Amino acid sequence: TYVSPTGDSVNNEFTYEYLSWRKVSKETMEFYNVKTKVDEQGKPVACLFPYASGGIKARFRDVKEFYWEGTHKPGLFGRDKFTPGSHKYVTITEGELDALSLRQVLQAPVVSVQSAASAVRDCTVDRPVHNHRRRCVRTAVLADAVRRVAVPVSANIAVLQGGAGNYRDTCC
Repeated sequence: TYVSPTGDSVNNEFTYEYLSWRKVSKETMEFYNVKTKVDEQGKPVACLFPYASGGIKARFRDVKEFYWEGTHKPGLFGRDKFTPGSHKYVTITEGELDALSLRQVLQAPVVSVQSAASAVRDCTVDRPVHNHRRRCVRTAVLADAVRRVAVPVSANIAVLQGGAGNYRDTCC
C-alpha cells in the first residue's frame, strides 16, 4: 500500500518519491510537489507535475511523451506556489521542468504554460498571477508562441528574450 500523488491509499506496483532529475534538486521538486513514479524494480518511470486545477501532467523520463491524470483544465503550472503580487517579476516558461530549473536558479516565482499551443489560453485563465501594477514577465527558454502571449494577455507585461540581461531597467 502506498499513498498516490492525489493522496489516495492504493495497492499498486509503483511508489511516488521526490527525486532530483536533470540537476533539479529534490528540494525544488518538493517545493512544486513534483513526484517521480517509480516501478517495483526501483526504476523512475515518470515525473508528475500537479496543476492547481487538480490535474497531473505526467512526463515519461526515458522518452519525451506526456499524459494527463485527473482533471485537465487550462492554467499555469506552479501558479499556486506564489501569492499574486508578492514579487516584482513572474517568469513564464514553456515546460514544467524549465520552470523548476529557473526557480532553482532565480529563487523567484516561475510558472509554466502547459504547451506552446495552449500558451495564450493558460495565461488568460491565470491572469491574476501576473496582471499586477508594475509587473512584468521574463520569458526565458521559450518558443515564439509563448513570447506572443504578452500582447493578448496584459498591457502590464514586458517580454524579454532569454539570457542575461538587465530586466529591472527593461521592465519597470
